[in-house]
Amino acid sequence: MEQNFRLLLYKVTQLLARIDSDQKELHESHLSIIRDGITPYYKTLYEELSPPEACVTSDVTLFVNDILNMYTNINTSINQLTPDEQSILKSYSLSLFVGFYLIDDKEWRYQAYAKFLIRDVKEVSNALDTSAFDDFGTRKPMLKTYRNMLRKYQMMRSEGLLTYDQLLQLLSTDYVVPLKLCN
Repeated sequence: MEQNFRLLLYKVTQLLARIDSDQKELHESHLSIIRDGITPYYKTLYEELSPPEACVTSDVTLFVNDILNMYTNINTSINQLTPDEQSILKSYSLSLFVGFYLIDDKEWRYQAYAKFLIRDVKEVSNALDTSAFDDFGTRKPMLKTYRNMLRKYQMMRSEGLLTYDQLLQLLSTDYVVPLKLCN
């Protein structure tokens, strides 16, 4: 570990030991490791962090942001229609954002980021209806379905709201079930 970084980490850990009484013993242990340069124990400094292979990448965050923006527009557009049209569109299972499939090797990252935005930092538009979003994910893979929806949405989207016909076309996107689940 570079000397300047080690000094900075040491000073920050000193502060944590003073202000975080619940974890004081842990921080003091980390102080000894950093101060004395006990390199075999550096890995203990990172135990609370997700391993690199479990991190949410920027392509995941961009995609989830696009999906949430699409659903914000869908929800806003539906709410501007007549009550009869709203009723028909809301009967489609894809009319609300439900999240992603946690059991999939890749899709869980999308769910983790969506949950982070919706539940933790609450950085979603008030126009986005999250009533169907489940912290524990969906019962089936959604990534391919959302990709198909987003592709359609990007082709039809203007700067304004979506029309009833556009919403019908978008919400009738078929769920795509991977072949490995069909066996």
